[in-house]
Amino acid sequence: MTPIDTYIAAAPAAYRDQLTAIRQTIAANLPGAEEQLKYQMPTFYWHENVIHFALNQHHFGLYPTPSAVTAFQATLTAYKTSKGAIQFPLDCPLTTRFNWCHYGFSSARNHRQIRPLGLALPP
Repeated sequence: MTPIDTYIAAAPAAYRDQLTAIRQTIAANLPGAEEQLKYQMPTFYWHENVIHFALNQHHFGLYPTPSAVTAFQATLTAYKTSKGAIQFPLDCPLTTRFNWCHYGFSSARNHRQIRPLGLALPP
């Protein structure tokens, strides 16, 4: 069992499917990234921390780099954001319909390519 498996298994059952969907989407778009637990959050690591995600008391948190949040600020106006975080309400469905490009911004110095990270931003 990986650290992320353990994290998801310990989450309330009502949110495990959404956490699993987030994990699978990130993993599919970050081939070769190592799954770790950093700052008590599931983390995808490839030469550096690329992205974290977490279930919090009142929201799902997605923690890409500050440059990714800045680059997509216009598409994130419905959500609370900070320098390197995006908060999605717990009742907000996260699917794989919206292509949110994060990968290239967070790891451009390592990869020099952009891949879509297909996390849905609900209307």
